[in-house]
Amino acid sequence: MNMAEKYLSSIITGDYIGEIRLGKDIGRSNLNQPYKWNPCPDCGTPKWSHVCKGEVHHTLCKKCVYTRAHREIIDKHTGKPRGNRPDILPTTKFCYKCKRELPLNSFYKGNDSYLGVRSACIECGKTEHKLWVKTENGINSNRKASKRSYYTEKGVRRRKEYIESGKRQQNLERQSQYYKDMVNKPSTKICTVCKQDLPLTNYRDNIGGKYGLKSSCRKCEVNLEILYRQTDKGKRVSREYRESDRYKERTREYNATYIKPEKTRLNNKRLKQTEKYKLKAREYAKSPQSKERKKLYYQTELGKACIARCSHNRRVRNKAVPATLTVTEWNEIKKRYKYRCVYCGEKKPLTRDHIIPLSKNGPLTKENVVPACKSCNSKKLDKPVLLQILAMDKPKEIVYTT
Repeated sequence: MNMAEKYLSSIITGDYIGEIRLGKDIGRSNLNQPYKWNPCPDCGTPKWSHVCKGEVHHTLCKKCVYTRAHREIIDKHTGKPRGNRPDILPTTKFCYKCKRELPLNSFYKGNDSYLGVRSACIECGKTEHKLWVKTENGINSNRKASKRSYYTEKGVRRRKEYIESGKRQQNLERQSQYYKDMVNKPSTKICTVCKQDLPLTNYRDNIGGKYGLKSSCRKCEVNLEILYRQTDKGKRVSREYRESDRYKERTREYNATYIKPEKTRLNNKRLKQTEKYKLKAREYAKSPQSKERKKLYYQTELGKACIARCSHNRRVRNKAVPATLTVTEWNEIKKRYKYRCVYCGEKKPLTRDHIIPLSKNGPLTKENVVPACKSCNSKKLDKPVLLQILAMDKPKEIVYTT
């Protein structure tokens, strides 16, 4: 323990009672005035008391000063000192709002008196609270409290119970009926976003809104929706909704009601022929999502049936065309192309690629086969080989070495 801590501890215990110091030494505003370390006459707590002309002033501590002042104050309603506590506590209390003597169970619990209750009764407190809630401070306070409790576990549970009970729908319908029956209904309304006073026709209907309308105008709603969909949460919510059964069911109902099947097929056919759709389809086909969906699809009954049909059709085509390519001829073809892909020029595991595609009755002969890696062979599809070679991106410099 250092000297300062030892000095402070000794002062607190009263070892320095009677010591006199200047105000500047003990941090008082009267720098050159003397102060004496005296115990409080009521509770005995030591404190610095001001010495003026040999007399000690303000010997009571703050707590005792407040206690004496409270005891000396006369209650203007009852005419009795507030600080005098009777031995037997009363069973009633005087409400300063409605001027009535009421039992203690008519008051909320509080610290306004020695009885442990508030100064106003429950009825007066509710009336006062209703008036305060309509003020600016009350509105802001309720908003902050609601925001704090909205996302808590208790708040989520209470909202769920409120919606499931049907009270929410009843309240919304009651509010909507109130605005429908309104006699002096205004013709304009202020938008909460752009702050413009616009006609009611510029707002969409909303069963729970003021005058049965949305709080923001149509233009602001569109802008807010665009900004929301650009956020991560908006993208996730939109994607989940498009993948849900509800979206598919609503799309089916809409198409059956408003869209003709023949017109829809024509529109889809035109859309698939556009360059924008083809580019988007190619990008999606390379994505891991597309590969995962294909993998899951081929594991289903429909996917297995599709694979069986494709395999059967390929076997039929192979039997219909001549196939005279031998292993020796295939090795000679690979050697001729330096064991590289004819499209990308890289050394990879090679496959037999038909110059005239098998789907167009191209035979499996040495004149109709060139070596190609698996990826290039898949990209070519059923296009001619020479045109595909010119269309594909090759490396800038390809050096064929043995």
